[in-house]
Amino acid sequence: MLAGAAFLNAAAGGYSEESRVCITDLALNHPEIIYARLGLEWTGENRTPPTETYTAILAFYDCLTDTEKAVWLIETFTAIDAVSPLTGADLIALLPESQATCVRETLSAESYAAMEAATPLVATSIGFEAAACLAIESAATFLVAATEALLGPLSDESAACVGGVVAARPTYVPFVASHLNGPSTLSPDEFVQTAEVGFELFECLNEDELAAINSLVETLGAN
Repeated sequence: MLAGAAFLNAAAGGYSEESRVCITDLALNHPEIIYARLGLEWTGENRTPPTETYTAILAFYDCLTDTEKAVWLIETFTAIDAVSPLTGADLIALLPESQATCVRETLSAESYAAMEAATPLVATSIGFEAAACLAIESAATFLVAATEALLGPLSDESAACVGGVVAARPTYVPFVASHLNGPSTLSPDEFVQTAEVGFELFECLNEDELAAINSLVETLGAN
């Protein structure tokens, strides 16, 4: 288990001494999280219940400095986007015709084609200049569809909650998408304060949906 924690440290380019100590303690208390980050399924005892997955992931996150958090968030968002089976074309297909037409007419032919072929977050970044074409409900539909593509169907309650997060923070997904290549001119703490709002989405999920996150983390670890 300590070897797994060391591997995570090496893979991330080296954490601070304080972070390494914290992650080592976490590895001893939540070994299944470290296994998942390595792309392995934990078969031992004391597996964290799905309802505590959110807490365990936050514990790992809280071990990090602001600079390490910024790197981890960008790498995580990028990895999740890379394994999504959806493309920009799938998202455009979810739009009402009037909004889809607006997007197509706003973007250049080259940008529109690139957006259609891209993964969801990359497509969002490419299509940012057409953001005014979308209703808040459409942005919520995008995030629900992207979440279901990774975790499976959401309950009506969970989908409504995810939509509510988007409605409350309509610029969140475009913000994340625009910083996939790094937090630009923002300081690490400024980037982290905005980007970590995404953790609120965990609170929308029921036990079965949280359990699916374990499988997603294993998938990310294996890639």
